[in-house]
Amino acid sequence: MSSIVTDQGIVHYEAYGRGRPVILLHGWLGSWGYWLQTMEALKNQYRCYALDFWGFGESGKFRKHYDLNDFVSLVDQFMDRLGIEAAPIVGHSMGGTVAISLALAKPNRTRRVIVVGSPIVGNSLHFFLRLAGKPWIASLVWQMPQALRLGIRVFSPY
Repeated sequence: MSSIVTDQGIVHYEAYGRGRPVILLHGWLGSWGYWLQTMEALKNQYRCYALDFWGFGESGKFRKHYDLNDFVSLVDQFMDRLGIEAAPIVGHSMGGTVAISLALAKPNRTRRVIVVGSPIVGNSLHFFLRLAGKPWIASLVWQMPQALRLGIRVFSPY
């Protein structure tokens, strides 16, 4: 388990493999763990970095609300802290939207962007980010009984 400290708190990440860096960004309600099989497949060619966004997984939950710009800033800070000038950015769902936004805001940081299943039309992500910040949603997700968490892991397609 690795972590860095950013201006919004601790960011958990996992690194795997050897070679050129590639950054993997999870989707809404996800974590770095969604990328485990991908990291295994790429380990001989790339140094894979899969991070947990603020408010998700093992990363800090410093605030109740985060938006797209916060997550773009997180990836930028993450790359700074690890000394990664530029890398391919792979994003799933919300992570794909963050990857595209990073490429638009900081094109010198992205060698290429790979997006899987991302809402990229208009402000389609906004609703989910606002919803993720609602205390009753956070309570349902983060305080589920262990059995329900296990059930989600077993039956999730990811």
